[in-house]
Amino acid sequence: MTISEADRQLFRAQVADATPLSSKDSLPLKQPTAPMARRFAWPTPVAVSPTEIDSSAVATMAIDTPVAAETFLKYHWTRLSRHQRRLLQQGALLIDAQVDLHQCTVVQAYEQLLQFIQCCQSEARQWGLVIHGKGLHSQAGYPVLKNYVNQWLRQINVIKAFCSAHPRHGGNGAVYVFL
Repeated sequence: MTISEADRQLFRAQVADATPLSSKDSLPLKQPTAPMARRFAWPTPVAVSPTEIDSSAVATMAIDTPVAAETFLKYHWTRLSRHQRRLLQQGALLIDAQVDLHQCTVVQAYEQLLQFIQCCQSEARQWGLVIHGKGLHSQAGYPVLKNYVNQWLRQINVIKAFCSAHPRHGGNGAVYVFL
């Protein structure tokens, strides 16, 4: 949008006799409040140790309840409020960190996931995005990494909640994680 010269002259004529406010007459600027997703305080979580599940046993671990590629994943602590769950499910939060597990073996994915969680904890990051893929091209006929990530996140004690991501962040091929 461009402003015509006639409009500029009219504006200048209207504000010609205006005087700037002195600094003592001006109101202080309000500090911006933190986004809604950052307002919740939780106790400091216990650190995750890489030995919670033996890395060598990860590849042979049985999946408790297999899920399909289109299944919406959801898990949360009972202490999590409805408002927090809704923020998580709608993707209305600031993602602090993300990890992409595409093309990883099961063992590599597990190690990267633990490293990601440890990094998030050490840097005080609460909201993460774990991209596991939809598993549509899986030779096993089901989404292998999606099933393992679903199972692992439920077993790691510092994970407060997770759910499948909004389509703009990968949909059923990724999960939001609340630490």
